[in-house]
Amino acid sequence: MPLVRPTSSDRRLRFLRRAAALAACAAVTFVAISAPGVARAAPSADAIATARHLFQEGTDALASGDLTTARDRFAAAWSLAQTPIIGVALAKAHERLGELVEAREACLAVGRSPRLPDETDRSSAARTEADALAAALEPRIARVTIALQGAAPERVSSLTFDGVVVPEAARAAPRQTNPGTHRIVALVGVAPVVVTIVVNEGETASATVELPPEAPVAPAPIASQGVGPPPAAPSKAPVGSEGVPPRTTSPLVGVGLAVGAVGLAVGAVSGAIAMSKASSVRANCQNGICQRPYESDLSTAQTTATIATIAFACAGGGAALMVIGLFSGASSHPADEKGSGASIWLGPGSAGLRGSF
Repeated sequence: MPLVRPTSSDRRLRFLRRAAALAACAAVTFVAISAPGVARAAPSADAIATARHLFQEGTDALASGDLTTARDRFAAAWSLAQTPIIGVALAKAHERLGELVEAREACLAVGRSPRLPDETDRSSAARTEADALAAALEPRIARVTIALQGAAPERVSSLTFDGVVVPEAARAAPRQTNPGTHRIVALVGVAPVVVTIVVNEGETASATVELPPEAPVAPAPIASQGVGPPPAAPSKAPVGSEGVPPRTTSPLVGVGLAVGAVGLAVGAVSGAIAMSKASSVRANCQNGICQRPYESDLSTAQTTATIATIAFACAGGGAALMVIGLFSGASSHPADEKGSGASIWLGPGSAGLRGSF
């Protein structure tokens, strides 16, 4: 059998067929992605039955004027079976309660719901009604712009509108809301700033939040340029446990030491002289009668003995003064020391101590 080689036209035809197949697959994929509602599974039989029962309860509540119950029943039925009829009923219940934003969102949800191939005329009419109601509700919705005034608006750590947190990126955007009273809370640190605003249908308003001023920041201490802490106050003299100034050494100690030292020195010298003269007198005098050359020795011995006795007595007195000064002490005030002093006097045949304390 002869081998038939494909011509260029055959190769071109095969290429076009493959391209067409790929385009068809891409189209199917695009439709599946762009319209996910078509591929969504239909509600189960029990969900449809429950939704039908809830819808009837909502209809009865709406007829009796119980708008809150009607809205809740319609919302529960919509969560089970998203049909245009239930969605329009839910939107009308929201509208009668003054919840215009929720009513419009329900109408838009009906428009986004998938259109089933076996959809009834009543469902098609509900879709048309939802589109018209959404267009009529849009201009009736109020809009509120939140204006943060004061220093550093970034200090607001949290901002809520009717208890719902407003993201930081959306704080300056007009917020669509229902007519009525609204509460805005800005949290600055731990202190909340509360603002209440009342808006009507279709009104565009601005809510101004006045932020409190920032607390002044104390300047940091200067730790450079050679500036040190302020000089310390001069310390006072330490005081005792009872606030009494401490006692210093009494001047009597110094006076007693000086008097004792002088007395001992004078007594020692005088005693030595008296003892020297006394030996000469004992050798050359009898019964107190001395020969003429030794009469002066007798007089000198008697005088120096008397001086030595007085000097030793003064030394004993100085020692007594020193002991008294050590045990008594004295105040450190200058007034207590003023005028204190002592001096020793010596004379022929007598000696003494004089001074003021």
